[in-house]
Amino acid sequence: MKETIDLLGKILTNFLTALYEPFGFSLLLSFLAMFFYLYAYEPIHAGKGRKSAIVTWYQKFKKSVFFRKLFFLAFVKSMILFRTLLNRNLWLNPLSDVMGGWGIWETMNGEQ
Repeated sequence: MKETIDLLGKILTNFLTALYEPFGFSLLLSFLAMFFYLYAYEPIHAGKGRKSAIVTWYQKFKKSVFFRKLFFLAFVKSMILFRTLLNRNLWLNPLSDVMGGWGIWETMNGEQ
């Protein structure tokens, strides 16, 4: 019974970590993407400062169902993108063995 509880705890921890890590990045990325979308399709309010831009974004988010759905789509896509492509574990130096042992000299145990 103890092993089952430990296993469920590990699964829950991994699941919550998988959601927690990309959440802030995805929220920021979708927020910025919707700024670009908003000012590409409604350039009337563009160029009036940061406060006006934020107020315009908030009003559009509050009024338009399509804008909210698009924001949610951008959020989900960026969560998937972060989880699959942007958050990969890479080696310390992936180009360290590009030449495959070819070179002018060979180093073994710190000596040439």
